[in-house]
Amino acid sequence: MEKANVTLYTVIGDPNRIVKAIQERFKEMAEELVCEDETVDLTLPDGTHVIFSIKHRRSKPDFIASHNPVWPIIFRR
Repeated sequence: MEKANVTLYTVIGDPNRIVKAIQERFKEMAEELVCEDETVDLTLPDGTHVIFSIKHRRSKPDFIASHNPVWPIIFRR
């Protein structure tokens, strides 16, 4: 069994849209999908767990601003 952790940050809109997107995208391949607070635990048929942590940061403009210079570098690749 393997385990992967994925942290997703959202700053606009409803963070529940991410949960809904994960549910929709993985529904056919998920053995089990458990949503609790800011975490989605996805279990694949081979027992692998993919844990999504969803962090909504709309109220933290300094956090958002600190990441702005990085985005052009990421998308250039």
